[in-house]
Amino acid sequence: EDKNVTECDKKLLIVQFDNGHKSIFDLSEIEAEAAYELPNFVQFDQAERPEPQLWNAGLVAPPMISYEDAFVDEGRLRIYAALQATGVVLIRGAPLEQGVCADLASSLSTLRVTEWGSM
Repeated sequence: EDKNVTECDKKLLIVQFDNGHKSIFDLSEIEAEAAYELPNFVQFDQAERPEPQLWNAGLVAPPMISYEDAFVDEGRLRIYAALQATGVVLIRGAPLEQGVCADLASSLSTLRVTEWGSM
C-alpha cells in the first residue's frame, strides 16, 4: 500500500494510507524508543555471519564455551557466532543452581516467560 506523511510537527507524525487508515505516532515516544540502548543487543552485519555448519559427520562436537567466558564481550560474540553457525553451543562449568540457565539466557537475549515459568 502507498502511504503518505500528511502531517509532521514537533509532537506528532501522522501517516495517511490510501485505504483511508490513519496512524498517529507520538514523536517523543519514537525518539525515546530509538535512543534506548538494549544492554545485551547485538546486531550482526550480513558480512559477519558465519557459514552454517550442517549437523553431519563433519560436526565432530558442538561448539563449547566456559560459563565465565559467556559473560565477557568476546565470549558472548563467540556464543552468537556458534548459535548462528550450528544452532547450538554447550556451556561448560556453569554452577548447578536454580536460575543459572535463565540468568545466562537473559544475558544473551530476551527471555520469554511463559505460563510454565522462565526456565
